Amino acid sequence: MGIAIDPVCQMEVEEDAAAATSVYNGRTYYFCALGCKTAFEADPEAYASRAGTPVGGVASPDAPVADAPTGAAITMPVDAAIRLRRSVTRFRPDPVPREIIERMLEAAVWAPNHHLTQPWEFIVLTGQGKQRFAEIRSEFRRTLLPDPSGPAAARVLNKVYADAMAASAIIVITTTAPEDPDLRDDDFGATMCAIQNMLLIATGLGVGTYLRTGGLIRSAPLLEFLGIPPDRRIAGAIYVGYPDHVPQRRRIPPAQKTRWVE
Repeated sequence: MGIAIDPVCQMEVEEDAAAATSVYNGRTYYFCALGCKTAFEADPEAYASRAGTPVGGVASPDAPVADAPTGAAITMPVDAAIRLRRSVTRFRPDPVPREIIERMLEAAVWAPNHHLTQPWEFIVLTGQGKQRFAEIRSEFRRTLLPDPSGPAAARVLNKVYADAMAASAIIVITTTAPEDPDLRDDDFGATMCAIQNMLLIATGLGVGTYLRTGGLIRSAPLLEFLGIPPDRRIAGAIYVGYPDHVPQRRRIPPAQKTRWVE
């Protein structure tokens, strides 16, 4: 087999050792990591022309070639990860390895935070912990329905439960809840930066995520189940799994949201 150029990150990839491949317009493309494949398949026209085989090229011995998603070197450019991150609601049944969750957590703790307060804490739910979360979320949703006992309610609640159970893991992120409003804002902002780090790392590894907030994160049953003390609060819960479908979204151009003051 020869040497190909990953069309996303432009790294040399040994074709017989590529971490992933994709066929587009009858041509096979080779990738150094699953994240690059995800980026390519989200917008193949943007990358297809960048792939090629270097003339006389030999892969560098230092070039990272992933044997498995858990050990993959993330070569996706950060601006690509930012643009390609999506809120994924449909997951495949494949479990996400613990090592990937740990990489997300490692990225989280490097977020900027005021005076190194490092306000975040994480609770990773799998197995029965995830099941109990799904039950609590379903019961909370029941309280919001106009007719909690009707047939339509049953369908809604079954879907709410199934959505939570479909995630490979659910990561609950907590932060501080001080009375000082300035410190409260600083710590919450830092924690949301940590969450964004987690979402981008997951995108780079080809893993889907969905950040959930809303009234559930303030519900007494959930706080009690997770053992959240009064001086802390939940900032959000991230559903994690390999995407079965990646939705496409658009954003308003920054020029329409920006004022320059000189």
